[in-house]
Amino acid sequence: MSLRMSSLVLVLLATLSFVRPARADSLSVVYNFIINSGSGDNASGSIIGPGTSIGTGGGTGCNWCFIGTPFNPGTTLNPSIYYLDFGSYFTGVFKGTIIDPSNFSIGSTTLTAGSFTFPSFVNGGTFTITVPSSMGIIHIFDGAQTKAFEVKPGQLTLTFLFGYEFNNQTQQFLFESAQYTSTPEPQTLLLLGSGLLITAALFHRKFSERGSHRA
Repeated sequence: MSLRMSSLVLVLLATLSFVRPARADSLSVVYNFIINSGSGDNASGSIIGPGTSIGTGGGTGCNWCFIGTPFNPGTTLNPSIYYLDFGSYFTGVFKGTIIDPSNFSIGSTTLTAGSFTFPSFVNGGTFTITVPSSMGIIHIFDGAQTKAFEVKPGQLTLTFLFGYEFNNQTQQFLFESAQYTSTPEPQTLLLLGSGLLITAALFHRKFSERGSHRA
């Protein structure tokens, strides 16, 4: 092994020594929701983790996402959610065991998001914004016990419709849909980058040796 390759391998090993393993009790969540009309069940989601893949529905409680709530251009909104529910249905696998929907539940939680300001005008009538966000701890009951799980932090992408209020012709934004998505762990991205670096070095060395042999 060349000196250069030895150095790259040592860098990767050093990186691994400083990377903390992902918590076993943390889960990734994708949560989609639309306008809250007051009838409930305006959300759906998926929960992913070791031996776990859950499909679920639910609902949200937030004043800003309620049907007919207008936002004027230039105003600031914090799209946090004080009540986020997973209670409509459950399918899939939890910790390697097929879910029994009649004996399975997930407690409600919250969503904390960053603030943003609406622009003065949007071409096409649609405004989409992504802000950093984090979901609170979720408690899962599997029929035998309840356990708390952290949710990996992520981002909230929101879509609003831009138009005119017909009575007084004022410009306004109205909420349409949103999606919360957990983002990959930073250490996962770091390891991926290190692996790509070593792979590239290996290919470079291989083709360099071929070129020197041909010469």
